[in-house]
Amino acid sequence: MYRQLFAAMPAFLACPVLAITVPQDIALHDLRDPLLRAEIAELGGYQELMSTFTASTLREAPLSIASPTMLEFREEDLRVRIEALPFGHALWVERVRGRWMLEGMEALGWSPGEAHTRLSRVEAVIDGAVIDIPANAWTDVFDAPLRRDGLPFACVMRSLDGWRTYIHLQAGEGPGARMATWVVDDGQYLFRVIDRSP
Repeated sequence: MYRQLFAAMPAFLACPVLAITVPQDIALHDLRDPLLRAEIAELGGYQELMSTFTASTLREAPLSIASPTMLEFREEDLRVRIEALPFGHALWVERVRGRWMLEGMEALGWSPGEAHTRLSRVEAVIDGAVIDIPANAWTDVFDAPLRRDGLPFACVMRSLDGWRTYIHLQAGEGPGARMATWVVDDGQYLFRVIDRSP
């Protein structure tokens, strides 16, 4: 009976796309989509990194709640929340071949020092639907100064048509600092863009 049921299913339903088949990290220069590449190049330190300063084609989602460990951005059809918690296991992080590693994965943004934080949530709700941003897309991000001296170190930007949403932040300081951008298109999380901060 099950054999007949699966035989009758359309091919696209019989072979679901798994999250692990979607590329996790892409550097901006490796991004093939020219529209996504151009829009992401407007975020954070990219203009400084590339020494090109252009007028923005994106609109910024307003910051509604801010603390050193949590930022929330809101507009009529969007809510994005980013949270970080203290990380008390600094001895677990080791330097391997020039990278900071935790349990075999790179600790993005890890900065030398005594106090550390780790992202504990990156959540987006667009048009009432929770966007499935997998935990492995943010649990490896450390020492993101969400808010310092009253200024947020993250932003949420949207395309003018509202189809594309970019969640962007800086993690870490100094040579290990990274820019991370989570890309959401038409209500689907696609991947994140990771590059060194300027």
